[in-house]
Amino acid sequence: MPLPLLATLAVSVPVAAPPQELSCAALRSGVRVVVAPDVTIRLKRVGESQLQMSTGRADRTVPLDCFNEQIQATVADFNFDGVRDVAVPVAVGYMGVNIFSRLYFAGRDGTLRASRLEIGNVWPDPLTRTLTSGVKDGPFYRTESHCLSADGQDFYLCRQLEPESDATSADPTVAQWLSPAGKVLLSRRSDSSRSRGPEIWQIEPVRAYFHSRPDGASRRAAYVIRGDTVEGLEVRGSWMRVIYRPAQGAATAGWLRRQDLR
Repeated sequence: MPLPLLATLAVSVPVAAPPQELSCAALRSGVRVVVAPDVTIRLKRVGESQLQMSTGRADRTVPLDCFNEQIQATVADFNFDGVRDVAVPVAVGYMGVNIFSRLYFAGRDGTLRASRLEIGNVWPDPLTRTLTSGVKDGPFYRTESHCLSADGQDFYLCRQLEPESDATSADPTVAQWLSPAGKVLLSRRSDSSRSRGPEIWQIEPVRAYFHSRPDGASRRAAYVIRGDTVEGLEVRGSWMRVIYRPAQGAATAGWLRRQDLR
């Protein structure tokens, strides 16, 4: 059951500017976007398959896929550092349903840094500090979460949720939590007896405290109680980063001990 205490102790998330989508036609003409108080990026489509990005300090020309002139580049704060970045479409599938983008992170000093990943239908979630992805794969959709690396410089695939290999419908599904090296740390199948997806866990002890980091020394005042449900986002050792979404009040994200979840 939700506790009023959590509403007052929920993680404060800065209100970010909504993602800005730029059409291929606009990119052909050239667009300037303000990504930080003193940083502007000029985006200019070059030819049919390249995008030129310039901040005055950094200049990059990168691949661009404008399928049927419909695909859009997106400007948003993808790495949650207060500076907006650019997602550039580099590949398209399912007649435009799946748009795979490479991210270019902008710095307050005008630098531009490329992510090593291409992520399908990417969308930032400031509360969980993850990038979500939903890609159509045959008759199903595969959803993924990408978490920030320990140094905060890039992302890695930390969770994937997809139908089982022999499934004939969207259910049953299996969730896997992965390490930065791509090793499966934890796998969980859907279970009709739980009446919830494999990414949803129930609190086992009378009280389980949130932690700021995956260690016992970072305990916070906020907690959940037996019977509450949380969504598992990321696994590190004996800890899981989760988000608790009460029926009323603000959501809370943080680390819980895996032994407290079932």
